[in-house]
Amino acid sequence: MQVQIFSIVLLVLFSLVVQTNGHFECVHDKIPAPTVQAAHQNYQKLDGTQRRAEATTAPIRIHFHTSEIEKSLPSAKMSYVKKLLVEIGELAGDALSVVPVEGNLHVSRTCLAVWTSGPGEGDCAEVSTKPAQCGTMTAIPEEHMGSVKLRNGDGSTRSIASGTGIPNADLVVYVTGDDSEAICKNSQALAFAHACQRDQRDRPIAGYIHFCANHLPSDTGQEPEREHVMLALHELTHILGMSTQSFSLFRDEAGAPRTARCPEDPDCQAHDAPGSPPLVSGGRFKVASSTMEVLEKRGKKITRLVTPAVKEVAQKHFGCSTLHGAELEDDGGDGTALSHWEKRLFVSEYMTGSQGGGG
Repeated sequence: MQVQIFSIVLLVLFSLVVQTNGHFECVHDKIPAPTVQAAHQNYQKLDGTQRRAEATTAPIRIHFHTSEIEKSLPSAKMSYVKKLLVEIGELAGDALSVVPVEGNLHVSRTCLAVWTSGPGEGDCAEVSTKPAQCGTMTAIPEEHMGSVKLRNGDGSTRSIASGTGIPNADLVVYVTGDDSEAICKNSQALAFAHACQRDQRDRPIAGYIHFCANHLPSDTGQEPEREHVMLALHELTHILGMSTQSFSLFRDEAGAPRTARCPEDPDCQAHDAPGSPPLVSGGRFKVASSTMEVLEKRGKKITRLVTPAVKEVAQKHFGCSTLHGAELEDDGGDGTALSHWEKRLFVSEYMTGSQGGGG
């Protein structure tokens, strides 16, 4: 399949694509971003800056967990979804290499209370007795759960053992689908997705994609429609990081945060969580100028990503050695602006905010 792959080369959390008159329109940022949990993973040579500088990389391994959607969709539609997932998994693996998880991937349990002082500062005090959730995936399987150490009030500790985890995976995507979600009932939404857990270095390790069943075709034995592959890939890319909610978490070539974290950043306030970038206006996190640049140009304010990888690929894409980065969408309202490439420049690239139906 031939596609424009500017974004997949750069693969750097939550998105909704609406189809109107054969058109896809993403309203990603209209949906409040979820609180993302941390889930510690084991990596080769994960010591300071060694992760990026010395560790071996390999094509990303994505596990699509489909047990929930299989309960909701007729077999013909489920077959079509599985074809879509195979396509986007292969596209991502061809384009993106990561430091692989050593052993099995585990997601974290929901911690309800954390010690804020004393020798156990930062330790979990209580975990939820309910199954962990990931968006519309309301009950993550117990076997996916990682171990957790709980610290009691007297300073003693106890542990909850881990499940077996997910073998051969660097990212798990929980796939759900039906028409019960309000967004499916009240619009022409085809799918929506976001990340729900990240590792200790901010890399997404768990997310979900929800398909609105009434807009899915049945499998007729043919290859999936190109526009549906692009839709699913668009959603996966939002999980992987093409989002205003992820830009503040980008890291440099040595693996260090590009945006300073609290409490070190001078803009941090009392409400900002330690280890996170400070919140700024509009409920968004601060993004360092080495990641995102805002400037006046052509008589208006423009925003562009300026990391070395984005700059290099943008210069090659446009054949212009003086480009400082790639512009983000400044039109389309809260749902489209900033989490997509500027459509005026990138036209039909799959991570623009709207796509012609199969064009």
